[in-house]
Amino acid sequence: MAGRSVKPGDPMTARTRRLVVQGIACLGSLLSAALLGAGCSEKTYPVSLTFTLADGAPLSTGFVTVQHTSIAAILGGGGIAADGSCRPVLRGRSAPGLPAGTYRVGVTAGPVTDFDAPPPPLPFSLDYTNPAGSGLTFTVDPADSAHHTFTLAKPAASRPMPRAAGSQ
Repeated sequence: MAGRSVKPGDPMTARTRRLVVQGIACLGSLLSAALLGAGCSEKTYPVSLTFTLADGAPLSTGFVTVQHTSIAAILGGGGIAADGSCRPVLRGRSAPGLPAGTYRVGVTAGPVTDFDAPPPPLPFSLDYTNPAGSGLTFTVDPADSAHHTFTLAKPAASRPMPRAAGSQ
């Protein structure tokens, strides 16, 4: 078919037009599914989380990350207040609240204020920093937007850093 020119009304033009329309419709469907999956049109419910340390004191600073266990695109988070509370916000939204479902939780320590100094030790186990491995979960139920409290265990006893051979 090399060298053949396409004229208006030619069946090839109608076929090409049909493929373009089908492609646009397919992209529209995929985009709609992605937005729904990301929680863009999901109804959100109020969620309140509280974090305490093993000694009962509130975790007074830090940041919480939440990730839906079934739909990885549904993410949220929020800062921890001085009383240990957090009201997570869905990514892309400004008001607190999350869609219904079960969430994994990750917690990080407070802000770094001196970038030249080594970071202070975490007041809780390093395992809590990754939502996938923290073991912390909660469920948002439309019938019961409850308060969830987490007690963070102390970090494992630290071991001294090994020294390189020949160091003093």
